[in-house]
Amino acid sequence: MQALGCKLFFIGFNKCGTTSLHRWLVDAGIRSFHGGGGEIDHHAVILANVARGRPALDGFDQYDAYLDVRAVQEQFRALDRDYPGSKFVLNTRNVDRWIVSRLNHLDGGYVSFMNLYYGVDLSWSEWAAIWRREFAEHEAAVDQHFKLSGSPFLRFDIEADTPSDLAAFLCLQGAADDLPRENTTPTSQRFGFTGGRIVSLAETSEAVLQRDAAIAERETAQAQRDAALAERDRALAERDAAIAERDGLAAERIIVLAHREGLMQETSARAAVYARLAAELDRLIADRDEIIADRGRIIAHGERLAAEVKALAIERGKLELELGHVAADLRAIHRSRSWRFTAPLRGLVRRLGGAPVSESEAS
Repeated sequence: MQALGCKLFFIGFNKCGTTSLHRWLVDAGIRSFHGGGGEIDHHAVILANVARGRPALDGFDQYDAYLDVRAVQEQFRALDRDYPGSKFVLNTRNVDRWIVSRLNHLDGGYVSFMNLYYGVDLSWSEWAAIWRREFAEHEAAVDQHFKLSGSPFLRFDIEADTPSDLAAFLCLQGAADDLPRENTTPTSQRFGFTGGRIVSLAETSEAVLQRDAAIAERETAQAQRDAALAERDRALAERDAAIAERDGLAAERIIVLAHREGLMQETSARAAVYARLAAELDRLIADRDEIIADRGRIIAHGERLAAEVKALAIERGKLELELGHVAADLRAIHRSRSWRFTAPLRGLVRRLGGAPVSESEAS
């Protein structure tokens, strides 16, 4: 026997090469346990141990490797906790071929077995949908756990990887280069994978043709509906574009109206200014005309005054000439002998009248 030095847990589903892997390990001298047989329900034992807080393998931990035990597959977190340093292998394969292998298991009676085991009455296609979902959810949960835990982990695709990859992961010496073919799908299959779909080979050709025709008709209707939806979406997009354009034009119209209102207000303000300026101009013109009229009157008055001044000047000249004559006559009188002889008499008269008397009159 060859010791691994740690526990090894295969946490993939059944029909993922568990029997072949178990035989490969046994042939390499590894103490391997493969579930699915015997009087003890090891699945229930592991669940009971986990529920009671005991090590998950309490009661049958004498093996190094464990395969095809549903509780090992489901309780990988508890096993990782209870057995530090263990190695975990997710044995997997193409999901469609895995589903076909399950459907053909037990000579095509695996669906009936599952219905009896769980007390349900599901069709093979319903089970296929359930298994597909469980397969994806389990692989996602395993990937997430071991990314965080850091425990030794290997994803082993039984259809693509080689036993040497597994031997290197396990540090296993002398292991076979090929997996033995154990518990493989029988040649007479009731289910297969064709045309990209899982099909029941037990169905009659006519039923298959009718189903395919119905599927084609459904797909055609689906395509027509999708085309109608696409046309509707295009029409809605065009409508939305038209609404957006209309809203844009409405916004531009509001802006133009606001601009026009501003221009009208500015025009009104300018018209008011122009009216005030026109009134002011009319007032200034009236003032100018009045000033011109006043100027005419002033000029006419000046001309009359000039004529009067000229007449007065002429009159003054005459008066000055006459005054000269009078002065000459007066001087002649004053120089006359009679004026001198009558001076005393004039003085007497002035004295009698209270008027001042000149020196000549006084003498």
